[in-house]
Amino acid sequence: MLDSHGDRQNPGGWVVVVEDDPLIRLDIAAELRSSGYAVTDFETADEALDLLADTAADVCALVTDISTPGRHDGLDLADRMFAQKPVISVVFTTGTPQKIDPRTRRNPRERVIAKPYAPPEVLAHLRALDIVPTPADHT
Repeated sequence: MLDSHGDRQNPGGWVVVVEDDPLIRLDIAAELRSSGYAVTDFETADEALDLLADTAADVCALVTDISTPGRHDGLDLADRMFAQKPVISVVFTTGTPQKIDPRTRRNPRERVIAKPYAPPEVLAHLRALDIVPTPADHT
């Protein structure tokens, strides 16, 4: 099965990236693709929720900005993804890390990266969460 960007949807290595800044989004997606991950990227959490309604079970990781335009933000997106797939890993990116309340965000599968950051930092966090591309993703 292919996603809207032509990448393979593989449960072992499919990463969803949500970032409203197009340059950051493209950099993160390119870094992950060059490392062997299948990637689908979105500008908003609303767009991601629309597509993922039927395919969330195939996603292994979510990389999302906390503040995105629209009705839903990255925190809401992550909560909805956890409800559908409790083992999903989430890497939050944010210019305002204080928005993450450690008393309510206690999932060990979550990480936070403060902006500004370099795309290899996202890759390092995914690897630390044991999210690795599968051999099928290298084709």
